[in-house]
Amino acid sequence: MTRILAGSILLRDARYNKGTAFSIEERRLLRLEGLLPPVISTQDDQVRRTLEQLDKCATDIDKYILMQGLSNRNQRLFYRVLQERVTDLMPIVYTPTVGEAVR
Repeated sequence: MTRILAGSILLRDARYNKGTAFSIEERRLLRLEGLLPPVISTQDDQVRRTLEQLDKCATDIDKYILMQGLSNRNQRLFYRVLQERVTDLMPIVYTPTVGEAVR
């Protein structure tokens, strides 16, 4: 039996949540109307905004916290951002920054 995620349950599942990148049709079909801001942003827009946020982070720990939060909310966007700056972000999302965060 296949279970279709919809509404707030879908938005809480980081594997399927696309944030404001859901189209009008997707919002209607998945019962997301009223649960998201009315603006629709492409994933490219979301990537650009996230990269701007990363550039404003003062420390690697701040970047780690931002990326972890993103991973917990929207894994598609997390991996797209990681692909954009894989060389810079791999040391942030994995050791040694993770070890520093645990301390």
